Amino acid sequence: MLPFELALDALSHPVLLIGTDGRILYANRAMLAYVALVTGRDWEHERVVGLDVAELHPGPARDGMRERMRQVAASTSPLPPRTNRVGKLLFVTHDTPLRDPEGNLLCVMMEKIPVSLGP
Repeated sequence: MLPFELALDALSHPVLLIGTDGRILYANRAMLAYVALVTGRDWEHERVVGLDVAELHPGPARDGMRERMRQVAASTSPLPPRTNRVGKLLFVTHDTPLRDPEGNLLCVMMEKIPVSLGP
């Protein structure tokens, strides 16, 4: 495992790295737990890497997710965060384009920050 993977895995919030083709390059352990919570299925890192990120969303939300990724790819800075609720948790999602020094898109980092809604 590479040092950046160890660092991302140590984060307590879900993180995905999504390639320019919309396919998942990396999912940390917190993201695998989040996806299992949302989908009701256990996910292993090897099964998630390579999937189109839209495949982790319910059918009606897939086109919206693909459009969001197109918007992020076209942006030079992070888009305003979005939110989604899972049970008693609200997740604030940040989608950040990661670019090389010449401005070429390398990947998109998706971070989901959980916010408790209380009892």
